Amino acid sequence: MNGFPKSPLSSLPSLTSSIATDFEVYRWFSWLVIQPMVQSQLKSQPENISLYQKLRKNIFWQRILYGCISIGLMAIIFSKQYFFAWGAIPCLVMVIALYLLKRKCIIELSSALLKKDFEAKGLSGKTLYQMSEIYSREYHTLSLVDAIYHWERLSRKAVMFAFILTSFIYPLQLGAAFSFILIFYGMAFLFFNTTFAYRLLR
Repeated sequence: MNGFPKSPLSSLPSLTSSIATDFEVYRWFSWLVIQPMVQSQLKSQPENISLYQKLRKNIFWQRILYGCISIGLMAIIFSKQYFFAWGAIPCLVMVIALYLLKRKCIIELSSALLKKDFEAKGLSGKTLYQMSEIYSREYHTLSLVDAIYHWERLSRKAVMFAFILTSFIYPLQLGAAFSFILIFYGMAFLFFNTTFAYRLLR
């Protein structure tokens, strides 16, 4: 007697949706698609070449913007000229705009990779975490589980460092200390989402 056919654990639409809505998944794929071996495979399609060009420009301007924000906010905190922090609002708008453009490129490149591998690697029978293990071994990079673990560990250390710095090394008033911790954590969050940070985690 034949049993009911097994439903696939994953589908291309569900995977694409996860990349678009789950930040941890998006962050992992944003690193995966820039791996040299992945790039060489995807660039065989002309439409992906233009996506990689857009992505490279986006990453360049992100680095410039994050550097300027970090220097500016640290200068405001230590000079205690908090009024100028309002200048961070236009920068925040630019950060969001760059993120949305980058996310669009990452989703399209990730979808191209998954379409290429979905049948060949039997991904329909794998969970997202199992897929990440397959890609991790194939391209010698972090799996999704490893990436989540390392980011959580680094995030906790960033908050603790900011607390110790503002409480014991460079004491600030309560309001200023709280602002500094939030800003420092925000900067750490931005840094941990760069490709440079991913290289340090490997």
